[in-house]
Amino acid sequence: MVKEGYDLLGTEAGLWLTLLPGLAISLLVLSFNVLGNGLRDAFDPKTPLT
Repeated sequence: MVKEGYDLLGTEAGLWLTLLPGLAISLLVLSFNVLGNGLRDAFDPKTPLT
């Protein structure tokens, strides 16, 4: 999806075709990181709670 938008980068449609999939990928990665940190905090008794 990002590659299709990259070809149209100079146009107004190209902005949305690159921005929206990139934002979706970033939010997905961020959510997995937050989920992983939460699971680690919940199930790892060795780390101190701060």
